[in-house]
Amino acid sequence: MPSLRASTPPRIEPGSVRVAFTFLLMVAACTPQDAAGPGGGRAATVLRANVSFDPGLAFYASPTGSPSGDGSFANPWDLATALSGPAAVTPGSTIWLHGGTYTNPVDPRGFPSTLMGTADAPIVVRQYPGERATVTNTLLVTGAYTWCWGFEVTHPAPQHEALHGVNVQGPGTKLINLIVHDATDDGIFIWPQATGAEVNGSVVYNNGRADNLTHGIYCKSQTGTLLLRDNIVFDNWASGFHCYANDGPYIQNIDLEGNVAFNNYVWGVPWDTDILVGGVVPASGITVNENYTYRTNNSNTQTADIGSNVVTNQDLVCTNNSATTFDGGGRRRGSPIRARMQVAPGGAQDRRAPEPV
Repeated sequence: MPSLRASTPPRIEPGSVRVAFTFLLMVAACTPQDAAGPGGGRAATVLRANVSFDPGLAFYASPTGSPSGDGSFANPWDLATALSGPAAVTPGSTIWLHGGTYTNPVDPRGFPSTLMGTADAPIVVRQYPGERATVTNTLLVTGAYTWCWGFEVTHPAPQHEALHGVNVQGPGTKLINLIVHDATDDGIFIWPQATGAEVNGSVVYNNGRADNLTHGIYCKSQTGTLLLRDNIVFDNWASGFHCYANDGPYIQNIDLEGNVAFNNYVWGVPWDTDILVGGVVPASGITVNENYTYRTNNSNTQTADIGSNVVTNQDLVCTNNSATTFDGGGRRRGSPIRARMQVAPGGAQDRRAPEPV
């Protein structure tokens, strides 16, 4: 895992309106306790994010686990060993994370995962029911078809260098119901080689430290469809969702559905948006549907920027989104979603719902 930029200390801002609204949004977004659990059963679970899961072989990791463990409930692995692809962990397996804080004494930057599942039988890394598992610093996912489910990823103080919270490079990776916060770089970074990746039902906040380069979720996509659905993304340094490329045709086949993004940009960069899709290469295969953004600070009311004013884009669809800002007196106002779709004839559809006033 390469060393990136240096960081500044964590930040905290007061504000009763923001705290109250954030709490309400997070409570509303919380999913019920997972019905499936460990113990040899093969009962399927279906999340509100429409993710089905059929647990197979079960293994266990613990903050007090050991490389010499066998991955059993009584003799769990440490997390670094569990993610390194032990021979016993075959496609379809589940690695349950017991509660506690996971740090890597061998590499304090975090944890690489080289687990290799398949499209039909992913390997699932999942928080043990009723417990709270916290992975510190970065989680680098390079193996294919790994589902990371229901745990926390954070960079605790002192923060020494810039690292993504979750760094996604493996095809078919799914991030489900994660909480990712206080990363010194982007909260979640998705590379173009992570074809068919998904982020579902996750809460991503307070990430980034550097200029306009660090965001809540920074993603690139070329082949396959990158799905960003039902996430809550707020109070990140620059953009909330940053779907951008200047190094290749990597703004393709991105689907943003049902997300809530609010009060991004406020810490560091006052001109960034809650949702950005565009760059210096054409965007194509883009869907932005039923997302909600709001700002409590009306100094920058551009909540979403879809497209680019420097290239000709293709087949972008922007439908049924809502944007709101509040003025200094607490009054609710409409906020612009700027769709800059300079495309060939018939190449784009802008079917935005009426903005609230």
